[in-house]
Amino acid sequence: MLLAFVYIIYSLLFLVFLGVVIRKRKDFSFRENAVSGLGISKSPHAKIFNLVLMAYGILSMLFALLFKDYLPPNISSDLLVMFFLAAGFMSVFVGLLPFDKYLIPHLVAAEGAFAFIFLASVVMIPVNLQTEWIWDWMLVINFVVVFGSLKLLYHSARHKLTGDWGRSAWLSEWVMFIVVLVSNLLFGVMLLVEMGL
Repeated sequence: MLLAFVYIIYSLLFLVFLGVVIRKRKDFSFRENAVSGLGISKSPHAKIFNLVLMAYGILSMLFALLFKDYLPPNISSDLLVMFFLAAGFMSVFVGLLPFDKYLIPHLVAAEGAFAFIFLASVVMIPVNLQTEWIWDWMLVINFVVVFGSLKLLYHSARHKLTGDWGRSAWLSEWVMFIVVLVSNLLFGVMLLVEMGL
């Protein structure tokens, strides 16, 4: 129960931290700056952002192991936990490998994290339908994450083919990042309710 509570508080603090850092950056634009841009060397809050991102990845992995016991015993649940673990693992490397120093490994980790988030959201749909404690309207968030992940994967493929990310790539990344943070926060709240808090 403590881990679920810590995960919820941490998700909230991460969102607040993002808001504070973004407000302090005069040159910041959701259209022009990737999420990872907060972790590059010249960013005044780079070390903190990267540590916060790595801690979030580690907490996400621990949380996945916690909620496994509250899911139906089937392949969809096993895949959900596996994809959630993988997304958390990749998130650790996104923070560990800033893109201004380690571009290719960073892109592999970031694209991997979003790919595993996509897969987790796809298998979350049947898990949601089979699990009473997961609120029905979470299906809407799952579909948003599935669509958003596909859009990000499109931008990534476009970049590989043309060298251009496209006009809305970073805005799409920010929307996805925030939706995933909020979704994980709500998942933690639902789990706490299920645990009887």
